[in-house]
Amino acid sequence: MSIKAVFFDCWDTLLQDAVELSEEIDARIAELVSAGLRVEREPVERAVRGEGEEFSARIRDGRTVVTPAMRLGSVLDALAGPGTAARHEELVARTLAAVDDAIRHVPPEVVPGAHEMLRDLRSAGLVMCVVSNTGWTSTDAVTGALDRQALLPYFRTCYFSGDGYRPKPSPEMFALALRDLGLDPSHALHVGDQAQTDAVAALAAGLRSVVLLEGGSRYSARRGAEPGEDRRIIRVGSLDAGREAVLGIVDRPR
Repeated sequence: MSIKAVFFDCWDTLLQDAVELSEEIDARIAELVSAGLRVEREPVERAVRGEGEEFSARIRDGRTVVTPAMRLGSVLDALAGPGTAARHEELVARTLAAVDDAIRHVPPEVVPGAHEMLRDLRSAGLVMCVVSNTGWTSTDAVTGALDRQALLPYFRTCYFSGDGYRPKPSPEMFALALRDLGLDPSHALHVGDQAQTDAVAALAAGLRSVVLLEGGSRYSARRGAEPGEDRRIIRVGSLDAGREAVLGIVDRPR
């Protein structure tokens, strides 16, 4: 069957997840939480790092919904006991707003080849959607970053785990996207930079997967366990190579 839709990961596939942005987000959280709870900054920084490790484990597991508000709630509760986040709703809202502002203060760059790939896939008549895990930033902040880089208009819709979906490697977001588009999994494929989340989720949903071996600017050196050899996985070195691979599949349907 021919390919009719291509789903894209966001971070390190379309937008580069720079270390500078993560550091800015962590600094804003530490500053506001320290002032709001009237605690020293160092334990806040430790709590943020600890939550980050827990978050990474939850992402790898793929069975637990994790939103930015839930993440910040874990930090607050770790610092001042259970129920702290519920008692400080204004602090939570103010901190999350500052986190979203960080993506405008330290704007992510476009991954090389993204514009060209999206342009050519649109010219080929393919429907495109974003299916991506998110960390601290809201959907509005991430779609705003995509829009400022002139990427958002290429996509029919976006699905982010921070909206209350189980993160990849769960296939949940793919199942929703396929349902909303009225497509069989055999008519779609996914492009992402993480085999252990992107490819695993895509294969579980019945899609083929294009994995960018040079995608992750800060994750490339610490990838987790990847799926074994599978003819449904196409490993490429860049988005330029990925574009050629996807267009080749479109021209030569299975």
